[in-house]
Formats: sequence, C-alpha cells, structure tokens
Amino acid sequence: MACFTLAALGREARAVSTVEALASDLLVDRWTVKDGLPLDHLTDLALAADGSLWLSSYDGLIRFDGDRFEVHRRTNEPALPSNRFTHVAALPSGPVWAASQAGDLVRLDGELKVFRAADAALGAVTGLHHAGGRLWATAERGIFRLDEGLVVADTLPPGLLDAGASVNSVAVAPDGTRWFGSAGAGVFRSQGGGQAVRVMAPIGPGGLLRVLGVGPDGTVFVGGGGLFAVRGAKASEITTEVGESLSDVCALLRVAE
Repeated sequence: MACFTLAALGREARAVSTVEALASDLLVDRWTVKDGLPLDHLTDLALAADGSLWLSSYDGLIRFDGDRFEVHRRTNEPALPSNRFTHVAALPSGPVWAASQAGDLVRLDGELKVFRAADAALGAVTGLHHAGGRLWATAERGIFRLDEGLVVADTLPPGLLDAGASVNSVAVAPDGTRWFGSAGAGVFRSQGGGQAVRVMAPIGPGGLLRVLGVGPDGTVFVGGGGLFAVRGAKASEITTEVGESLSDVCALLRVAE
C-alpha cells in the first residue's frame, strides 16, 4: 500500500528539522475515492506540461485535470504493457513517461510508445528522476536521459560498478556534481565525471538508499532507513521533534508558488 503527502512550499519556506515546523509551510489538498479518485493505492505522481497531474498505480495510469479523473488501463489502452505502474514523471516541456512494475518504459505524448525491458538496451527500468533540468531513467544496465521523447544512454562514473552498486536514483547539484543512490552499496558522488566516491554507507534492512533531490544550496536529501540531509561529506538525519526517524521516505516534491 502506498500513500502520499502533497505539499507546496512557499517562497519563504525555511530549512526545518521537524514535521511540526514543516507543516506550518504547507498547503494540503486531499482526494480519495469519495472525491472521485478511482483508487486510493497510488505509487507516484507527476505534473505535466499542460498542468494536469498524472498518477501511477497498480491498476493503471490516472490523469487529473483539476476536475475529472481519467484512467488509462489495458481495457481502453491495449498498447499499454501492463496495468501495474510504479513510476511516472514529466518535465515542464515534453511528454509524460511511466515505468511498469516489470520494468517497461512508456512514453505518453499523444501517440503511446513502449520500450520493453526485454528488448531495450536499458533493461528493466527501476526509477524515473528529475535532475539537472533533465529527466533520467535508472535501469538494470545503467542510467539514461529521456531527451525530447528519446532514450539516450549515459555513462556511469568509474567506481560505481566496482562497488557493486545497483543504481536506483540520480541527482545533479547546482555545481554539476552527480549523486547516485543504490540498493546495498550506499550513496556516491562524482564531480566532473570523475571517480565515484562513497559518501554514505548502506543503512537499514536491505541497505536501500535513494537520492531524493538537491536543494538550491547544494544540500542533498537521501531517503531509505530514514531521511537524511547531506552537506559536503557529512550526513545528518532529519527526525520528528521527539527524535523519531522518518522511515520509508521515497519521494520529495518541491513546488514553487
């Protein structure tokens, strides 16, 4: 079962370390099945170029225009590889992309196109990520840029594969430094395409760590066995005001006013 907290941060939003303080800067709207949402179990969300909200779920892809929900399933979109989707993403200009539970990649831009994990050079897709003004796919065989509707292979920095890292996330800092999260190997950074350096060791069951994003000041946010802020080579855990860890944090979304 998946759940979301949707939050808009105002221009004066400040760095905070507690849930209570963060809540004071949030404007929250909520939709459930009682409000017309086709189902409550969602896995990801993305804001498209036309202002619509796309949601992924284990029972299809959902488009919300602010008034009406439109569900895309194999029953009305036979070209879809599955009804079970784990990720959806889009840039301000460009198509909407979605990844299925089986690792297939789908491009939605009027004409649906499917990149199947079994056929594509990327292998099974494990995540979709915004980084450095681009959209990226992490996959079994590396990382890929999703440029203007195309899938373009990119190069992993030296050291990642040697460390046995299965990359699940990527982010780009304002200075161009690339950050990589992984399952079982920790968090790495690479400057100028150089050697990848481990900044955080694996934490928690399975050692799954995701790089969730980079703040304007270069602070890197990491989720997994808690929520962490990484500044330079130092990682600090973000907890509730009573010191409890924020477990299973899998996404952060920053929305400007």
